[in-house]
Amino acid sequence: MKKKIAFSLLVGMMVLATGCGNKGADSNGRDRIDTNTPDSVTVDSTDVSQEVDEPYVSQDANSSNFNHGHSIDEAGGDRFSEIDRSYDLVIHDSNEAKDYLLDNIQPQDSKISLKLTDTSDDDPGAYMWYEFTVYYDNIIVEGANFTVIAFTDGSIIEGRTEVFDCSFADRNDKLSSDDIIDNYKTQYYDDRDYYYVDEYYYFSGGFDECPYVYVYRHDSTDVLDCITLTLNAKTGERVGYRPDAID
Repeated sequence: MKKKIAFSLLVGMMVLATGCGNKGADSNGRDRIDTNTPDSVTVDSTDVSQEVDEPYVSQDANSSNFNHGHSIDEAGGDRFSEIDRSYDLVIHDSNEAKDYLLDNIQPQDSKISLKLTDTSDDDPGAYMWYEFTVYYDNIIVEGANFTVIAFTDGSIIEGRTEVFDCSFADRNDKLSSDDIIDNYKTQYYDDRDYYYVDEYYYFSGGFDECPYVYVYRHDSTDVLDCITLTLNAKTGERVGYRPDAID
């Protein structure tokens, strides 16, 4: 699992070499949903909040590189979006990290769950961290992440608890992905060709509601014209517009 910023750099390098013609994955590196059935999402019936993650275990506690060998003192003062800092609790694996996280955040909605989505386990040059992503009704909430940073002598939680104050859009109110992109083209006078790649809940911190969104791509031989487009699946409002490169 790689951080999104690393993926974006990789995509930029691939595009410069080959253009933007790859339609095999979405902007986040996940496989695209079959475009023959763009308006359905397969939801795993498993309750993610109850499942036990296969733990990512840090190095042996007796090793000099335990939790990548970093002390919590190296983290300085309050970090951006810091939720909790403990000088007593030492994390040994992802399950302990998840327990620590759930002890300090209190999502009230029973449909909200957390799932391990990334870790620096294979990058000993970085702090040892575990990233957990919010899911609503077993569907990922893009942009809603919490990170537990594990040191040799303490632990830190970072994230944005505002996501728990959001209401989540009713997926039954969504229009088809074809209707939404057609509405967008009319409203924004954009006649470029877009293809559907994904759909999920979206959290930016700027909404009272977390909308359900469709994600589309426009590819071109010109890297400056390659676009990832995110639209509200109910209203067609443009939620995100991200060029692959900026001149």
